[in-house]
Amino acid sequence: MVSIIPQKVYTMGGRMSIISENAPKYRRSRKKMKSQLLDELSSILHYNRKYLSFLLRNAGREVFTPGGLRFVADSEVSLLSGRGRKKTYTGEILPYLVLIWELAGCISSVHLAAFIKFNQDFIFTHPKLKDIPSDMKEKLCAISHATIDRLMRPIREKRTLQGRYKTNPHSSSIKK
Repeated sequence: MVSIIPQKVYTMGGRMSIISENAPKYRRSRKKMKSQLLDELSSILHYNRKYLSFLLRNAGREVFTPGGLRFVADSEVSLLSGRGRKKTYTGEILPYLVLIWELAGCISSVHLAAFIKFNQDFIFTHPKLKDIPSDMKEKLCAISHATIDRLMRPIREKRTLQGRYKTNPHSSSIKK
């Protein structure tokens, strides 16, 4: 089989240079030639044929992304768009939430959300919690019980597993 990829492509550094070198040839060739080109490139680059055809079709072309005009086949460009809502309650609020939860006596999330809303003056004057940043105070006052459940799940699971027995205390009396 005659190689349809020029030898100078092998000497160029990086996978994207191979793609950008062969993209014009791929775009102007017929189906049989495209298939041969995809076969050779998939054996060299170890990419899936669908992904290779996508890269070869769009290499060097400008595609509109949320960040502006960018090249799709450029290795530095991410195709992630950053859609969706940004997280409001991240892991940095968790230590404060755990302190408040322990201060309230390890109550449920529904009661904890109400406790935070109605006892702000007591909570934020506590010696361990008086130096909380103001944005964290606002987030804690607006937090819902479902968010508290989601954030506190690992801590609650760890706490409930600590006090459990590993063996059944009555198993010895049954065996007799």
